Amino acid sequence: MKPLVLSLGDPAGIGPELAAAAFAQRHEAALRPFAVAGGAGLLAAAAARRGLDIRVQVIASLAEAADTFADALPVLDCSDAAYAPGTPTEDGARLALASLTQAARL
Repeated sequence: MKPLVLSLGDPAGIGPELAAAAFAQRHEAALRPFAVAGGAGLLAAAAARRGLDIRVQVIASLAEAADTFADALPVLDCSDAAYAPGTPTEDGARLALASLTQAARL
């Protein structure tokens, strides 16, 4: 079974925090492996803001997600932007679109 791919959403919204929180609860919720499209630095910042002690790892392909998922949140590196909750930016919008495009393609 292929891992799921999550779109990051807008860095100004709650998407990055939700992705980090879901990963942090992956064992308790018995989640199947997933990867996030883009935003490795942003996801690490969102996790830190929520007090989540998780590791984020950039992967080159979706095939790596299942093996990485046990120890780190796998992120397909399409791009990154600053974590800016509540403050929409053009860079954030570009990242959200790139993430959505990559997730839909996969």
